[in-house]
Amino acid sequence: CCGREPRALLSDQRNGASITVGDREVSEEQLKLWVQKELQSVDSATTLPRQQLAYSAMRVEVHFPAMELTAPYLAPTAFPAKCDGLHAFESKESAGAVPEAVLRRAVRRDGSSLSLIRYNTQLRLGSLSIARKHLDPVTGCHTFCIPALPCTLLENYLRDPKNTVPLKGGQVGLVLERNAAGVPTRAIPGYNSYAVTAGVFDPVSQSARTRVATVVPDKEGILQLPGCHALLALAAAKLKWSTDFIKRPYQVHILLQDHDLQAGFGWHTDGDGTSIGKYREGNLVALAIQLSCSAVSAMWVHGFQPCIYEGRGACVLFHGGCLHRSLPWAPHVFDKNPNCSVIKIVFFYADVPC
Repeated sequence: CCGREPRALLSDQRNGASITVGDREVSEEQLKLWVQKELQSVDSATTLPRQQLAYSAMRVEVHFPAMELTAPYLAPTAFPAKCDGLHAFESKESAGAVPEAVLRRAVRRDGSSLSLIRYNTQLRLGSLSIARKHLDPVTGCHTFCIPALPCTLLENYLRDPKNTVPLKGGQVGLVLERNAAGVPTRAIPGYNSYAVTAGVFDPVSQSARTRVATVVPDKEGILQLPGCHALLALAAAKLKWSTDFIKRPYQVHILLQDHDLQAGFGWHTDGDGTSIGKYREGNLVALAIQLSCSAVSAMWVHGFQPCIYEGRGACVLFHGGCLHRSLPWAPHVFDKNPNCSVIKIVFFYADVPC
């Protein structure tokens, strides 16, 4: 078998495999010697098969270490490191106050008040679930992880400037479809009027750092992007959801979070961000997946502790009706890495039993 030739075995060993003969592990030096003998047999006039020279009376086995395909790349490959934890972010004291402008949005048209944290309270009391999934009593979220490969494929597509195109009004769109000649035929814009940002609102900057799909052709176009189908199939297996359900989101948002904070949001509920309305928020859940391994990031559900995305493949399922926010990075993160950024894709599901 060509897979047992000395050169193939040497390549396997350099890629992490152990080569054994019986109960004895073969060293790299021995493999190199086998390769030399094999080459000599080609140069000489011997009629013996090459493998017979190297393997006479031998039983060769190749053992690759088991791969944990369900483990994410939790440790970021750039600053901040996993051990920094909450030290990578602004303090809860500086980010925790709910602005008066947000509170004013909780007043009904008839003048009566509508509590912004009513679902947060129900979540804490146990009378509300997140799509009937177990939630972490510390963070108020349901967290899990998926393999990194589909996240990498999707992130690479989203970061490639060749996959963007100018749109009307000065916006830049993400290309979802092209014709046979390679000309873009479908693209989605960002949003430029959602002022609940963690920084000073800038509509032009926000448009460049967000993408949103609300209609069926756009959502189906996102699912066709590299890695997206696999990403959702893996998440469905973890959540024990049907693939048919998970691939039919109410909306899909793509966020580039960096120093500008236009895609990092202050205190809000997702009834506003998705335009689903306050009266359907009780059954709105969001699945956020971090595609990047460049840094940790964090979100914070009011009344709980911050939930950290520890790297590529980190997934957070949370209740969209709950008051929550992004937790901004501390300034020292950008002192060490000015270009620090992560991309997340968020799938919203409406009318989910909670």
